[in-house]
Amino acid sequence: MSTVDLSIVGNGILGLMTAFELTNKNPNLKIAVIGPADRKGGASQASGAMLGCFGEITDQTFVNEQADKRFMMAFDAHKRWPSVIENLNSLVPKADQQEINMGTFVVMNPCSGQIESDSFRELVSTLQRLNEPHEEIDPRDIEGFNPNENLRPLRSLVIPNEGSLDSRRFMSVVRSLLEQRGVQFIEQKALGFHQDGSGFSVDLENSETVQSTKCLLAAGAFTQDLLDAHPDLADRIPHLFPGVGFSANLEQVPNNPIRKVVRTPNRAGACGLHVVPQSDGSLYLGASNDLYLRPQTLPMTGIVHFLLECGIEQINPTLYRSNLLQTRTGNRPVSADGFPLVGETSIDGLYILSGTYRDGFHKSPVLAEMMAEEILGEEPTWQHDYQPERDLIPTVTKEQSIKVYLDHLIAAYYEHGWRAPKISSQDATRQVAEEKIRKFYDTHGFDFGISAEILLMHELDSNPGEAIPLLKKLFCSTKTLASVS
Repeated sequence: MSTVDLSIVGNGILGLMTAFELTNKNPNLKIAVIGPADRKGGASQASGAMLGCFGEITDQTFVNEQADKRFMMAFDAHKRWPSVIENLNSLVPKADQQEINMGTFVVMNPCSGQIESDSFRELVSTLQRLNEPHEEIDPRDIEGFNPNENLRPLRSLVIPNEGSLDSRRFMSVVRSLLEQRGVQFIEQKALGFHQDGSGFSVDLENSETVQSTKCLLAAGAFTQDLLDAHPDLADRIPHLFPGVGFSANLEQVPNNPIRKVVRTPNRAGACGLHVVPQSDGSLYLGASNDLYLRPQTLPMTGIVHFLLECGIEQINPTLYRSNLLQTRTGNRPVSADGFPLVGETSIDGLYILSGTYRDGFHKSPVLAEMMAEEILGEEPTWQHDYQPERDLIPTVTKEQSIKVYLDHLIAAYYEHGWRAPKISSQDATRQVAEEKIRKFYDTHGFDFGISAEILLMHELDSNPGEAIPLLKKLFCSTKTLASVS
């Protein structure tokens, strides 16, 4: 094919929204978006598309200045989404118009550990501090919500200006608009890229190539596979882990359907249990989160069983008789320090947009604008520290990371039905786990505050030793030994 101005490797929400923003700013740009039509293993296609600015708050959201800035990006996106939808609807026929299903119910039940209570308190405090409308309510007033009595919420609230979109329908409409603007969609998996004269060649699964002047890698967790073929570059960029999540679509309970997002706070190293009504009448049930060394594309029996069990017990027991319509597997891109990768690399004309973890969909209006401005050489609206080639951004000390890890580990035990024996207590189990994780730190010489999710990956993996060489490479080099004051 002829050379384009920009090849975007990745057809998930960030690739699409960046192309949309670029064509808004410069309709004459020739853009090719590359990625398989089924987006197999992609985070966007498996998402429930909660626009979760406040619902995602945890007791670690405001742990330091960098974490504060990360939240403010989510808050900016929260304020932008209504105008994003209004603008989109002005460009499409009525049948394709989108609507945010406003209203998110956050419920705190006794299924997880203390971190759930801490995160709920932080959520309420933040809503009050930012004057965001909310109201604590009786959970019996939530339509379609009828958990088992022993798991009924201790507290619950509604956030009226936070809601959800149908992710797959939204992306389909954005793609149609881009096609009308002349953007080419190449439905092939990208196997690699290399510099080719003054531009780039992207190698496709069908043995063809795409030539472009500039190249944006926005393939989510699969971006790491593309970078691994360029080790000199990859070694300067925080490593991307796939945060594997499983979701299920169920038939709604016909006489008592759920009409709004219902979710718990984030818990046990993962996003909270949540249900999201979809535009086709089904109910999205999610989700889980486990970090792996490589992306996964097939549903895992035990985790799908756990997910369905949580929905039946904590949302509504009548879901037991709902038909299971579909399961999806998605890989969230989780950077080694938990912050996104946004901007140009040291290779002129090569850009990266990834590492967004759980909120890539929600933050996409802000991230797409940031990316488009940098590609076009415009003055940035957002000043940030997320350039791809950087030292890891520390958020917690080694001691803090051990505490957070133990909190999440105990919460995970409880969430999976663990009961402390009467002759002991959870403190004894915590002490054993603490001795083990301190030995892990000391044996391998780690002196960086590693996230709970990465530590849980090592703890829960069936072959824990496999991750050690990579973790030592990431967290033992001198450039990562910064501590948090």
